[in-house]
Amino acid sequence: MTPMVPMGQLRGAQRMSGQILRHGEVGALTGLSRTTIDRLEAQGDFPPRVRLASCAVGWLESEVRDWVRARVAQRDSEVASGADRRAPSGGWRNGTR
Repeated sequence: MTPMVPMGQLRGAQRMSGQILRHGEVGALTGLSRTTIDRLEAQGDFPPRVRLASCAVGWLESEVRDWVRARVAQRDSEVASGADRRAPSGGWRNGTR
């Protein structure tokens, strides 16, 4: 179980890193579902949550925004290098649905 962060430390973290986002806000910012956020976090591919109370968690806004920026940079790098070679799947994107 993740240890509780004392309120004095939490306020310091908020001053240094922006605000704490709850699950719905993280989903709105990233476009990801609750399940996908949890899966990516469990895999180590998403910022770790901060335990706020026994039944409440959140994420530092700055870490979530950094994660989104890293995803965009990765995409831009792949497109620039030609590594993003996704072929049309015959689905809705090329007008067949």
